Amino acid sequence: MIEFERTVGPKGQVVIPKEIRRITGIKPQSKVYIGIEDKKILIKPKRITVEEFLSIVPPEKRLSIKKLDLDKEYEEQLERWKK
Repeated sequence: MIEFERTVGPKGQVVIPKEIRRITGIKPQSKVYIGIEDKKILIKPKRITVEEFLSIVPPEKRLSIKKLDLDKEYEEQLERWKK
């Protein structure tokens, strides 16, 4: 695990390190999920769902897109971002 030390500001804010933002694809205005597990704070980037993606695809193109293709493409893009 890679760790970075940060100081919590007066409003409870913490800056996510640039390296972590780059690896996870978090950019300004990105939505993230914040949770707690075993007294550890977790921050995860919000993934767009297949349904959300398909809602922005023109109807005439939707029939040619398969969910498995989208899942495979997402995983390939995620691996590229990690490098």
